[in-house]
Amino acid sequence: MVRRRTRQLKSSAVESVVLAVEMFNRPATYARAAGVLLPLQHALEMLFKAAIYEARGTIFPRGGAVSFKFSECLSILRSNLNLLTDDQVLVAASIDAHRDAVQHHGSGLREQFLFVDAMSGLTLFRDTLLAAFHERLGDYPAFTGRTLPVAVDPPREFTAIVDSDMRYIADLLRPGHRRRAEAMGLLRPYVLMERVTAVGEAVAQPTDDEMDALADRVRLDPDWTRLLPGIARLAFDSSSSMAYELRITKSKDAPPVRLVSPEEPAAGEAGAILEVEVLKRFPFNVTELGRQASVNQFEAEAIVFASGFQSDPSLHRAVDVGSSSRPQIVHRYSHKALKTMREVVERGGLREARGRYSAHRREARLIRSSSGIRPADDQA
Repeated sequence: MVRRRTRQLKSSAVESVVLAVEMFNRPATYARAAGVLLPLQHALEMLFKAAIYEARGTIFPRGGAVSFKFSECLSILRSNLNLLTDDQVLVAASIDAHRDAVQHHGSGLREQFLFVDAMSGLTLFRDTLLAAFHERLGDYPAFTGRTLPVAVDPPREFTAIVDSDMRYIADLLRPGHRRRAEAMGLLRPYVLMERVTAVGEAVAQPTDDEMDALADRVRLDPDWTRLLPGIARLAFDSSSSMAYELRITKSKDAPPVRLVSPEEPAAGEAGAILEVEVLKRFPFNVTELGRQASVNQFEAEAIVFASGFQSDPSLHRAVDVGSSSRPQIVHRYSHKALKTMREVVERGGLREARGRYSAHRREARLIRSSSGIRPADDQA
């Protein structure tokens, strides 16, 4: 029997996705982007929480009073429940970031880009409902008879949408047009999507300074693929029928996107969206790393120790955040470290990591008790 709480969450999700479709198809264009993205993001979040509740009997972290955030739901559904693929996470995280940009930063999306969010979000909703509950969206009375998002000019290639929008944004940024604010609002969703393609999960909003630098790049450089290399790899899934569904996937034959350091010769050609600041490239402490990978503190420390994170400069950095008179070293971990931790969990390596870390701690306690010297804490 389906839990009452699960049924409530699913009902809220279906109501919200119906509202998103209705807002997309209504004749009026007032508040169009907000009217679509707010209920669409809410629909996905409620459906994700319904799936988590069905599997775990709770949507709260251990000892927490606030339910899982959207980003935490993505992590659980991908790494623990295996209900989302990397491409589906890309779609969900992009919609979440676009909703935040519209709701809190006054951004907008042009018609075809908004259709991509609406149709790919609806496809993701339908696929997740089927995978998690073996239910079809069309069988819900609230959705029965509802039409799909209707595009006046349905997009055929994702890069063609980006190219058109970048040209439009560049034109708004031309000297004398006085439409920079509008251009920045249209550019922000693409900046966010680029970040999502780089890290594969929910991302933070860019700062005003970052947006200014990126806007100048768009105005001066007609080749947007150098600015948004991750987006340049995206394409519509050719196995999908555009009339009924839309999925976004990373192109398998496109060159990989990588971060470069300021010292590398290629740094001058790198897109401005790729950040080199240490705390941005290594955003997690071990507690946050564990939370994102849906493991507890001890398990996160165990994986960090057993997998040798701190000996790999692409996974770990020791950063001095103190002053010259009082240095304070903190250990930070990258998105690659998070991916590696998830892979350890997925392949069943957690038990071995716990065993090795427990043995290490026992040995450390023996050294401390016999010598009186406290060993350095590997996970500080």
